[in-house]
Amino acid sequence: MFIEDLRLFLIPYELPNGDERNQPRVEVETDEDRAALAVLLNVHDHRDLDDGVTDFMRNLIWSLGYEGRAVHEISLSQSDDSEERRFHRLFLLPSGPLLRVGGRYLQWVPSHARESRGMWMSIDGDRIWDLRIPRSLGRPVRQKRTIRRLARLSLPAPEFAVRDLQKASRAGYDFQVYWRESEIATARATRTWGWSGRWAWRDFSTEYFQFYREVKFRRSLAVLRNHLVSEMNDLFLRLGIRARMHLERKTPVADFDAGLERLASGDWDFARLREEGLTS
Repeated sequence: MFIEDLRLFLIPYELPNGDERNQPRVEVETDEDRAALAVLLNVHDHRDLDDGVTDFMRNLIWSLGYEGRAVHEISLSQSDDSEERRFHRLFLLPSGPLLRVGGRYLQWVPSHARESRGMWMSIDGDRIWDLRIPRSLGRPVRQKRTIRRLARLSLPAPEFAVRDLQKASRAGYDFQVYWRESEIATARATRTWGWSGRWAWRDFSTEYFQFYREVKFRRSLAVLRNHLVSEMNDLFLRLGIRARMHLERKTPVADFDAGLERLASGDWDFARLREEGLTS
């Protein structure tokens, strides 16, 4: 559910009232730049780049959410015409060991695909786009550890209890205690992101805690959203694509910080948070 919420709320779909807050918008200088951007992001209909960029950013969340990074290899399209512009393409590298050594990356090659290339394949650093989550949200190693922990905590019961049930025996285990402790552990595991857990722990947490976590999660999404826009704009510049992305009516991170501070001081109540658009 954590990864699903990242994808769902990072760039919300347009609301029925026409609110387009946090929707990415792309400005390009020429039709050639528009075509280059469409090829780069694998947008089939380059007439609507905004939707294509939105889909691309949402797809990035799978890798960023699970791995803490999304590493792409940059390649040039082939052309027999020397005067025709060759467009760049992005190819997501598979999950696995990837080391940076000087100006190159060493990618671990699975045994079934090695042939005569050995265990490691060297890739020029100029051909790599190494996108990572912001430092304030953790490092890739920590993010992978968090996801593994969430996977363990999502089990409906401990393994020994499941074995007992399969044997039709009862060990006198209190599943309510297990579920409660699992939810508490989930809240702790996601405290950096501030995920609210879809209010799963509302029965044993305060209303203040729930609102605090929701605002903090939205703040984390704003940090990640701004980071993605900045990194993608840097990539466009690096590849010579004259395009610029920005967010439509974005909520500044400072607004979330101010809201959390005023909530803690008692200056704002929960209703005020809603009025300011910091929570639902």
